[in-house]
Amino acid sequence: MNRLLPKGLAGRFFVLGLCFIVIPLTFIFSLAIHSSKETLEQQTKVHMTQATTVLANTTKQLFEQKLGLLEVMTQQQRDGDYPDHADIDMMNQLTITDPFFHQIAYLNHNGTIRHITPFVTTNYNIIREQANEVMWRRNSFVSIVPDRDSTAVMITVPFQEEEHGEITGSLIATVNLEHLTSFLEETMIGNEGRSLLVSHSGHVFIDTKNSRLSGTSLFNESFFSDIYTEKTGIHEDASFANIDSLIAYRPIDHLPVFALSIQPVEQAFAPISALSSVLTKGWVFIFIAGISVLTLSMRWIIKPIKQLTDQATFYAKGEKWKIDILKEKDEIQTLGKAMKHMADELKQKERYLQLILESFPYGVMTTDPRGEITSLNKAGEKLVHTQKDKLIGKSISALPSQKLRQFLQQFKDKTERFTELEEEISSINAEGKKQILKVSIFPLLDEQENFIGVLITFWDITKIKQLESHLQRSEHLAAIGQMTAGLAHEIKNPLGTIQLATDVVDAELKDLIKKEQLTTPTLALIEEALSDISDETRRMNELVSRFLKLSRQHKKEEKQFDVNTVVNEVIQLLSHQCNYYQIEVSHHLESKPCVMIGDRNQLIQALLNLFLNGIEAMKQSGGILTVTTERREENVELIIQDEGIGIERSKLKRIFNPFFSTKQEGTGLGLSITHDIITQHKGHIEVESDKGVGTTFTIILPSPIENH
Repeated sequence: MNRLLPKGLAGRFFVLGLCFIVIPLTFIFSLAIHSSKETLEQQTKVHMTQATTVLANTTKQLFEQKLGLLEVMTQQQRDGDYPDHADIDMMNQLTITDPFFHQIAYLNHNGTIRHITPFVTTNYNIIREQANEVMWRRNSFVSIVPDRDSTAVMITVPFQEEEHGEITGSLIATVNLEHLTSFLEETMIGNEGRSLLVSHSGHVFIDTKNSRLSGTSLFNESFFSDIYTEKTGIHEDASFANIDSLIAYRPIDHLPVFALSIQPVEQAFAPISALSSVLTKGWVFIFIAGISVLTLSMRWIIKPIKQLTDQATFYAKGEKWKIDILKEKDEIQTLGKAMKHMADELKQKERYLQLILESFPYGVMTTDPRGEITSLNKAGEKLVHTQKDKLIGKSISALPSQKLRQFLQQFKDKTERFTELEEEISSINAEGKKQILKVSIFPLLDEQENFIGVLITFWDITKIKQLESHLQRSEHLAAIGQMTAGLAHEIKNPLGTIQLATDVVDAELKDLIKKEQLTTPTLALIEEALSDISDETRRMNELVSRFLKLSRQHKKEEKQFDVNTVVNEVIQLLSHQCNYYQIEVSHHLESKPCVMIGDRNQLIQALLNLFLNGIEAMKQSGGILTVTTERREENVELIIQDEGIGIERSKLKRIFNPFFSTKQEGTGLGLSITHDIITQHKGHIEVESDKGVGTTFTIILPSPIENH
């Protein structure tokens, strides 16, 4: 071993080169190969999951579109006993023009097939079974039915005169699986990948790679239990069609179908193998290059040093100095110039670092251990609203913000390093509005890790807090909307039953009174009770409908209009109420049109809710209702201010929640609907209020149209 390595300085240089260059590079390449493999494997799984999601969404959208076509046909023909010529022509035309449909059958309420197109051989028992099933389901559905050696996919739509009414017939369409297979081929991953659609029982009825596998069962596959329990995931080390594969699966919403994306492991992890090969070759190349560089470096560096060492040894023995390196003093002059260049460059870098600090978007301030301010950048000046010339060299007690001073006092007279700390501090900005600062405190250390002061960074997070508040409110509203929709849906069904039963009892009672000529007081009392039940049921149904209106998304009729015109219309509409309660309306509208695109009627409804709230707050004492519109870049700002009783600060965060009201007789829906309308128009609404002072609502709406 000693013979292989050079001796002396050359040997140490070679060993150091191996330890600090070759070995670290080997470790880095090994780590890169390992981490790249894990990253690519994760990316492959994410890609597989995304592909399965695309397959599921594509299938869902396709079935929803075709189901909508069939429902349009059933809505045009309410009587399902027998189709007229228009219905037959529509069915024939649909099967001819749309390859998605293999066959469409028209059945009456008894399950008798009145018309079927095209007239091809089919299993009529399956069609009749779907007709029987729709009688108890009472709505449209998709079913996967085993049919001899294959599987039939069928869409069943009932004929109903009204929602939840009597079933008078059904329209049953059989899906063309060949067309569906061709349609889903675009969702395959790579040349060897495949996309599957599987029924709940585990039978494959769509395979984009090999239609011969359609009808096979996945019951014995190891991942079938996850599919059966409607889980979403990825299964590795699976053998499908005798090929090691990576399988991603997920259920399809509202369909009795599961989507599977399958890719051979060799294809899925091909980039990993290719990357590993490239990195290995790169390491071999760099290893050889490193050894070569070390060898050349020993000749270029060690040889001159060895010559100087030998010469110094000879000179120490009394011999003359043979290497005249100071003959023209080039090295000394070069060294002097290099030192001057280094000093100039150091100053330039110091100035550059100062420019970076001054350009930093966050406030940066430093203090010494005694609490005196030593530096402050431009962003910090703006956030503390004081020029740095008035602060540098002074104590932190000179800061204008009391809360900031109190927070920094605890770090005054520190003599040792401490744990980093963060705090959110409220203050008032130069415009008199509330702002929230995020303040971070760090110990300031020198090169020897000695404590020399405190580093303070701070930035304005007011907008972030507002966005977080809006996000929390939106999530809360979404949860309440879903709960309201479900509750209202569950209430409407028994209400309908109660109303129907009441009508039947009322009709039977009237018929009995008419036939028997009964006139007892008890009968009058029963009639009155039935009338009360009917009235209360209708009232409950109207209330539930209002809940549903709150929870559902309404389609906007978007048009271009002027916000100023809408404000004037609302003021004119409420002028009588304002005069009655002795309320003066003061409006300061932008001189130029404030044009925006949206639903004009919905915006009128939102403004009416806010104006009525202001009138309600001032109807006892009167006052001024001030309305202002302003153009701010690409937004329209609308401010509605009243001088009413105001709202307690503890309740401000909840006023946009459904069913929350500060009025005893209020429903709590007005401001919630207003917030929903503004949000749907991609705007946002803010509120400021003090008890006994008044309330100000600020609405900011996008206005992408340039106003002249």
